[in-house]
Amino acid sequence: MNKQTAFFTSLRNMSRCIESGKNFSFLKKHSQGLILNIHVQPGSSQNAIAGVHGDAVKIKLTSPPVEGAANKSCIEFFSRLFKISKSSVEIISGEKSRRKRLLIKLDRDQDREKIYECLNTLIK
Repeated sequence: MNKQTAFFTSLRNMSRCIESGKNFSFLKKHSQGLILNIHVQPGSSQNAIAGVHGDAVKIKLTSPPVEGAANKSCIEFFSRLFKISKSSVEIISGEKSRRKRLLIKLDRDQDREKIYECLNTLIK
């Protein structure tokens, strides 16, 4: 499976996660943007969203959990998914854990709407 196919598979899986949950328990509003709870499975065969794990989105990453490689991949993955800069995605807790909290920094209401539109598109 090539990278583009894997990416679109991730989008479909995220859609299923959202549809099945009907609530965004993994997504919270924050004064600087949004907080996303994730559960990371490093060392996978592809970068993809794998479902919901408790109150977090489970993602698979190809990078190993060594010297921050998985953290870097995580930031790149979500910046690409939401079409925002890498500097707008920050790990605020769990840098050395599978369980992480990401801050998706958004400067304007337009940016927040962009994330919601992305999620709404995934739900349809």
